[in-house]
Amino acid sequence: MTSDSTDTRTLTGGCMCGAVRYEVRDFPAGKEIDGILCHCKKMNTMLSFNVQGARKNLHVVQGEPKTWEDPNADSGKPITRAFCGTCGTALWSTPESAPEVVFVKAGALDQINEVKPKAEIVSRGINGQLNGVDGWLICHIVASMLNI
Repeated sequence: MTSDSTDTRTLTGGCMCGAVRYEVRDFPAGKEIDGILCHCKKMNTMLSFNVQGARKNLHVVQGEPKTWEDPNADSGKPITRAFCGTCGTALWSTPESAPEVVFVKAGALDQINEVKPKAEIVSRGINGQLNGVDGWLICHIVASMLNI
């Protein structure tokens, strides 16, 4: 973790092989890093553990990630998924439906030990299979409402 000021800090991360490194600058300091468990239709058989940040604060500092435009998001709008072209590590996703947002994959962060699950996003495709975990914010999201 790098300190930028007393109010913000920089999160760092990268792929398993070290070819791609990035920073998420101006992340709020002085609090836990809130993790989001995403259970969208695409992830029906698995889940994605993310940290939400401002897209403008994401900066690649080494290498160049590959991207794939996923046309099948629950919103009906594409999500661009970034990954390492060498080792395949998932790095982040940027939904077209929320152009100011980046969802950084928590497992690629150097600060993974500071990430605490705080919310779950559950798409209507899960059919209520998840009850959530006590103390977490459960967001039963209909894709047409949030459009992510």
